Amino acid sequence: MTEDSHHCKCFKISPNQKKILREKLEKIQFEDTPFQLEQGQEFGLIKKLENDKQIHIRVMPSCEIHSEIEPSIELPFAHINSDHSYSAHKEVQYILHYFGIHYTRNWSVPISCIRPIIKEPFKPTHIKTIVGVVFAVVLFVGIMVLLAKSSKA
Repeated sequence: MTEDSHHCKCFKISPNQKKILREKLEKIQFEDTPFQLEQGQEFGLIKKLENDKQIHIRVMPSCEIHSEIEPSIELPFAHINSDHSYSAHKEVQYILHYFGIHYTRNWSVPISCIRPIIKEPFKPTHIKTIVGVVFAVVLFVGIMVLLAKSSKA
């Protein structure tokens, strides 16, 4: 298994458990993510956590679970920077145990799952700020165009 410091890929469930896992995750407010990269997953769900973070769980056709903790999509620049993502190993193990879903786990657990390196984003920009700035710029440009047109008349 190759090391991926941002994702946990240690757990695998049986094919008949995929639908059950999805249903149980949705019951605890996991939801489809509107902007999910296609990585061959059967489904991927997110749940917002405290401190502007979210847990992202993908179930692959092989029944392997890929998971990570990442900045919320509401912090888009931090979200797309994988340096701020880390393994959700203990969270997935807890979820599977809590729901009574049988799983197998890799014998060789990467150090990134045992001791994830958490790099918090420095002053991340919230999506509301970005939308506000874009709105202000569009408004400013619109006013300038109107002024330019009215001064020519």
